[in-house]
Amino acid sequence: MTSKANVILLKIKFLDHPEVITSPLTFRFGLQASPVKPVSFAWRSAARILHDIHYDSSKPGSNGLCELDALRDGGVKTVIIHDSWTRYFGQMIPADADAFRSLIGACHSRGLRLLVYVGYGIARTAPELQGKHDLWSTMQLIPWDPGYKPETRGFDATCPNGPWVDWLVAGAGRLFSEFDLDGLYFDGTSEAWRCSNQSHGCGWKDAQGNLHPVYPMLAARHLMRRLADTVHHYKPEAILDAHMSSNLTLPTLSFCDSLWNGEQFETHTAAERFQIPLHVFRTEFMGYAHGMDMEFLCYENRPFTFAEAIALACVHGIEVRPYPKSLQYVTPLWRAMDAFGVAKAKWQPYWSRSGVTCDTEQAKASAWTRDGKALVVVSHLQRTNATVRLRIDPHRLGIKSRAIQATDALTGVSILVTSNSVSLPFDGISYRFLEFGKR
Repeated sequence: MTSKANVILLKIKFLDHPEVITSPLTFRFGLQASPVKPVSFAWRSAARILHDIHYDSSKPGSNGLCELDALRDGGVKTVIIHDSWTRYFGQMIPADADAFRSLIGACHSRGLRLLVYVGYGIARTAPELQGKHDLWSTMQLIPWDPGYKPETRGFDATCPNGPWVDWLVAGAGRLFSEFDLDGLYFDGTSEAWRCSNQSHGCGWKDAQGNLHPVYPMLAARHLMRRLADTVHHYKPEAILDAHMSSNLTLPTLSFCDSLWNGEQFETHTAAERFQIPLHVFRTEFMGYAHGMDMEFLCYENRPFTFAEAIALACVHGIEVRPYPKSLQYVTPLWRAMDAFGVAKAKWQPYWSRSGVTCDTEQAKASAWTRDGKALVVVSHLQRTNATVRLRIDPHRLGIKSRAIQATDALTGVSILVTSNSVSLPFDGISYRFLEFGKR
């Protein structure tokens, strides 16, 4: 693709090898402009999503407080209940309607929004699927057989070209008409899984009669649009959050508000000293080019510790979505960002003259600037201990005075600034949040 004088020239290669064409061919394709919507730190600070609460999260303990109280106090504003909200995987009705209403009420009374899980299939044993499995499923089957409760959670992927779509959309409509929910969390729902199931129109045959699969992208797009229209009919401000693993298919994701990406690395471990090249992270995990808020997914030590994941993500302006057990790492960051006013600040990333440079390529520094102050996140991105020297550009950071004071934004401890430079020790992959301002 080239651009000249506001004219875009797009060249598409349809064949990468010689081919004899003996009959007419029809090509259908669409163009998806991006970014699909603006991305802002203001939206992120208003969303503050935490994953994996349960019905018991609203039950008070001996002190009269429940898990939701701790999450609220930790800065969470949106919570997601995973597939435990239904009896069978993939259903669109709660396992216990009264308990579900109680959970919604408990969330709302604490100022929390609640999203529920929607997958890409329905349990093989679910009543709704009996007699419909072969028509609804992808072929060849794409099975999921979990170790936990396989009798109610094991399923085969469904195809958006099949009747499952109408069932799912109708279920979403009933769900939002009966319960005061705040949005949906999609797990694989947006993906166009390969399918050759001719009973619902997938697959194609070559001249020799061999059946080949298709990837029903347009059908998946129609599904996501119908779900978005249905949900927003009942709750216009609802959040549609999509989890996918490196499947950035904008035609299907463009109806969502936020993305959660990173599970594709879970087979690696911290012991492997796994790394993500920074140019790869900037391309895939930031969300700016796509037009959706993005958060990084990291399981502990698969492939990073949670603190290592924060170091990688935060210097790119991206947050690592917490679970209840990992909220302790995120709460201090949220508080520092809110105290500074990140939602109204200017973002100056390390690749665009942030105003702070490091004396080693192993460390990067990005900044938010506002009202003559700067909040700087410094990340050391190698698994070796090091002392990093920062060089501060007061003009670039909007600090008019040459006399600068620095404070650790997470602890409040003063940091020595000498000749517009700061030295910081780092233990492996780690991060520091500093606030710079006038003396």
